[in-house]
Amino acid sequence: MEKVFKKINFQVRIRQVAMTVLEDMNIKIGIKHGAKKLSTYDKTINSETKTCIFDQTFVMDTYLEWDAEDNKYKSKKLPLLVYKVLPGANADDESAPKCKMIGDAEMDVGLYANNPATTSDKLKIKNLKGLKGYIKILFAVYTEK
Repeated sequence: MEKVFKKINFQVRIRQVAMTVLEDMNIKIGIKHGAKKLSTYDKTINSETKTCIFDQTFVMDTYLEWDAEDNKYKSKKLPLLVYKVLPGANADDESAPKCKMIGDAEMDVGLYANNPATTSDKLKIKNLKGLKGYIKILFAVYTEK
């Protein structure tokens, strides 16, 4: 049986990040989508509230494999990468490192396409050495008919 792919358009809003930090920390969230790498602006997680609000939206197109037997899209996970912005990072110096990856989460675009009434998710951040955290996202998926 030949694989069938359908094009979808989706919007994802990085709403909020919560992490157990001991001191204020500047972070940004990256989205890896094929060859594209997108990222949010830098924000500070407050050590008292343990949260920061991003409210930054990305719009993307992708192709999802269609399972005709089950009449639904197959899973397609996209990574959300959590970066700590390094102190003294200079945007004008391209050779200097600006951030360090400290954790990651996954969003499943296929799951969201199969459940259009669901518009938010709370993604656990993995690989946070000694820390706990999550990323709250809002999303909308537009499938072709």
